[in-house]
Amino acid sequence: MKLVSSVMLILLVVFLLCQASLAQSREVALPRSMKGYELYSWQIRGEWYFSLLVGTNRLKTRNEVTSTKVRVKGIKALKKKLNRLPKDEDISWSASLISRMTLPPDEVIEEIKAYCDQRGIILRLS
Repeated sequence: MKLVSSVMLILLVVFLLCQASLAQSREVALPRSMKGYELYSWQIRGEWYFSLLVGTNRLKTRNEVTSTKVRVKGIKALKKKLNRLPKDEDISWSASLISRMTLPPDEVIEEIKAYCDQRGIILRLS
């Protein structure tokens, strides 16, 4: 009986480890972009939101940038997204292209810039 319990415990641990590994693998790396990426930021009720989109030659609409499909809430969530970018990728961060977009305070910008530097990502503020 003790042997069966031990085997069941081992199987449960292996199962949980496999589930954790699958969850991490779902965070698929983002592809390298010919035109880099565009970072947008805005604030709602004291919370910072960010969108990281593939760069294009056209201006994005506010709806594209703020869509729940692409936006993330908070610096921690943005960093998780930045982790998916390849090293040496370019990001352009501008607040003036779309109305009601704004840059966060300098200390937040510096934190994100330092994180990009650490990850080998090139962040440009425009």
